[in-house]
Amino acid sequence: LLSTRGEVFEASPDDVDEDELPRLQGPQGQSAAVMQMYQRLAPIVEPLGARLATLELSPRGSWRGSLTSGASLELGGGSPDDVEMRTRRFVRTLARVTAQYGRRADALESADLRHPDGYAMRLRGVTTVEGDVPRAAPRAAARRPAGGSSSNNG
Repeated sequence: LLSTRGEVFEASPDDVDEDELPRLQGPQGQSAAVMQMYQRLAPIVEPLGARLATLELSPRGSWRGSLTSGASLELGGGSPDDVEMRTRRFVRTLARVTAQYGRRADALESADLRHPDGYAMRLRGVTTVEGDVPRAAPRAAARRPAGGSSSNNG
């Protein structure tokens, strides 16, 4: 387990309600940084109606998380202030963006906040594909030689 100061310690499984604890992960020696980032981001995502369920710091310094709703978040790298700023912008605008598609914030499947001036997201029940797409099209695209261009942006 990890204390609120970022210190690793062991506890008896009987003393812990694992369902209520977030899963935090990071490189050896980065426990304090992971805990500090969790403490910064957890209150920011609360308006989404979900808690921060996981938070991971990669060895390359990039952050990734998930919400108790099941949505995954690519938070990206940079300073803690950068990650916080991108997360705040996302939370502040999510309800407005999802409403444009007739959805609520709980329809969020994933979001990529690594972009400097915005974010990409996937919502349940929303697609950018119009009409019927031929089944052969994805397989044909997969057979194109490397280096070929494709207009299929998934």
